[in-house]
Amino acid sequence: MIVAVTGTPGVGKTTLSKIISDDFKLKYIDFEGFLIENKLYIEYDESSGSYVIDIDRARDYFNSFSFEDAVLDGHNIILIYPCERIDYIILLRCSPYVLYDRMKRKGYADNKIIENIQAEILDIIASDVYGNCEVRKVMEVDVSEGVDRKYTLIKKFLKGGFPEGYRERVDWLSLVADKGDLNRFMRPL
Repeated sequence: MIVAVTGTPGVGKTTLSKIISDDFKLKYIDFEGFLIENKLYIEYDESSGSYVIDIDRARDYFNSFSFEDAVLDGHNIILIYPCERIDYIILLRCSPYVLYDRMKRKGYADNKIIENIQAEILDIIASDVYGNCEVRKVMEVDVSEGVDRKYTLIKKFLKGGFPEGYRERVDWLSLVADKGDLNRFMRPL
């Protein structure tokens, strides 16, 4: 079984991936770490504090390599790893307000925090998931209150006992607009 846990940085992918890995006896794979370890990047970007992944080279790499019985943890998975090789996709979503606090506590640079919050508000990773993969494989989950609070539902989905394509619908753009915070989060980087 291959499970992909994806979402904006800071939403709880690693926490959930390790819980699933332990519970289902699957190998844990830090997907971005795997890409970096295999030198599938263009450069290290000092301003963002992250590697710029070479998407085309990474896709080519996976033409001849695939994982078995693993949980893939990362925000780039859907752009690179073939969806047809993934059995379940857990798309984690998190309120921009909660995400801001989490990323601030972890010491992310302000421009990286805003970049990631903008991606969450604008559904960037969700768009990649729904644009590239079968909806029946996807469970979208709002984990603003923590992944542990939703794990029973996630576990049921992974055991095939949950409605196909279940997802919680989030609309962070409306939430932020209704609170009058568009300028706070949608400012230029």
